[in-house]
Amino acid sequence: MRGYRVYFGLGSATVVVALCGLFREQAVAYRFGTRDAADVFIAAIQIPALLLNVFSSSLGAGLVPFLVARGMGGPLDGDIETGRIHAIVYAVVAIVFIAGGLAASLYVPFIAPGFSVAKAKLLSDVLLVLCLSGILAGVGAYWVILLQAGNRFSRPALTAALPPALAAAFCLVCDWGTWAPVVGTAAGFALQTVVLYLLVRSAQIGVAPRRGLPAHLPLASQVTSAAAATGLMSGATVIANAWAASLGAGSVATLGFANVAITAVVGFGLKVVGGPLLNDYSQLAAAGDWPRFIEALRRHVSVAWSAGCAVAVAMFFLAEPIVGVLFQRGSFAPEQTAEVAGILFLLAMQLPWHVAGALVTRALSACQANTVLLEAAAINLAVCVALCWFLVDARGLKGVAIAVSGMYCASFVYCVFRLRGIVRKAVGNGRS
Repeated sequence: MRGYRVYFGLGSATVVVALCGLFREQAVAYRFGTRDAADVFIAAIQIPALLLNVFSSSLGAGLVPFLVARGMGGPLDGDIETGRIHAIVYAVVAIVFIAGGLAASLYVPFIAPGFSVAKAKLLSDVLLVLCLSGILAGVGAYWVILLQAGNRFSRPALTAALPPALAAAFCLVCDWGTWAPVVGTAAGFALQTVVLYLLVRSAQIGVAPRRGLPAHLPLASQVTSAAAATGLMSGATVIANAWAASLGAGSVATLGFANVAITAVVGFGLKVVGGPLLNDYSQLAAAGDWPRFIEALRRHVSVAWSAGCAVAVAMFFLAEPIVGVLFQRGSFAPEQTAEVAGILFLLAMQLPWHVAGALVTRALSACQANTVLLEAAAINLAVCVALCWFLVDARGLKGVAIAVSGMYCASFVYCVFRLRGIVRKAVGNGRS
């Protein structure tokens, strides 16, 4: 297992990124409160974030264990073979983000059913700009994976601070309404890609594309399964926001602001330990060292579960002070603080399941069992829809928050059950 210096470096970078993300949310809250401009930006930013999350999570889950199993500590070697993989990745990124931008007018009625015609049109325009600029972010996310596969974590992770930082700066400085944080985000994507290019060059990693199909096509099944699983999980979040949008003006913003603290906690934990632990689990699985694999996972899950419970209890009692400190200024009034706090403590119920479950999913990826993630994500989507269907009419936005927490509980239970079976089978077969 790796030393604490890697975790400290990643932790420091993650804190900076989280603070920049918080700065963006505070800037949006200060400038717009929970008015239409905030609704539009918060609804829009989730789509490129979803696409980036699907892309980076799936490629990392499929590529890193594959590299470790081949006894390699870094990106694929061989200029032609590597270049062919690069070309496919770049093409997929471009196609997905262009399609996401051009098709915005088709899916906006589904992700924001309560928006007026003018508000929905603005959301479509904003999504086009964010998705087209997201092509650069997708390419950069791939370079981050290449760097992390070579055990380079801190500096690539730090570049994620640029888009939210510039979005916040533009929001505060430029009086362009919703377009201020949008233009800032696009500029941040571009600057982040430039910095990552300099990092891959300094690491002597070739990123030029080559024509032709790569020989490592079996890798595609693992990546595709992980992509589908991440897409379904992210899709469940989008569905929750769509249900929120149907509840009236300000509901999306309220749910989004409440989720800031949750995202900060989960993001910090997973970004600090997720990448290094995926490498470690992959090494143990590839070596067939199942006793150490099981012991390490149990220890890590126990710590994650305990930490998640502690933070959830703290948020339950301190939800209103937390929201007040984070957002109550400018156009964000005290009554909005109480509203957001009421959603925050319900979202906090997901923390033990979410954090501990994320470690289990990395263990599944290390075992090259990403098809299980797809199964779990399908269950999650069904749980989220069912809970929203039964709870939203009676509980409103609080029902949406309960549904989000409930789906992470379902994911954890199913993934643990399936992982136990996979490990028992591997031990019984004497796989090494």
